[in-house]
Amino acid sequence: MESGQIEESARRFEDYLAAVPDDADASLNLGIALVQLGRAEAALPHLGYAQSKLGSAQALQWLATAKRDSGDLAAAEGLLAQLPTDDANAQAARLKILTQGPKGSFALDVRRFKSR
Repeated sequence: MESGQIEESARRFEDYLAAVPDDADASLNLGIALVQLGRAEAALPHLGYAQSKLGSAQALQWLATAKRDSGDLAAAEGLLAQLPTDDANAQAARLKILTQGPKGSFALDVRRFKSR
């Protein structure tokens, strides 16, 4: 994935997970690849599984990104609220996810945040 061969990476993770379906790290990586390919809906089950098994901030952030990209901003916000408030990196990621639309385009609806 790091070399930019996202489609190939996704295919290889899918093949691997067909043989080893309970590998949460592979599920996380497949989910990340699918989000990067613009296939957030397909990424949701993989990221949900990874988050349930790993409980990591990275899995939570990618799951929230997939929810956002799928159009479920409320679910994305709910997930991001679980990030530690004392972790500056986690809060920066939260702000980035909430203020960007699918594929990283600016999409903050300021009317939703006036009362906050």
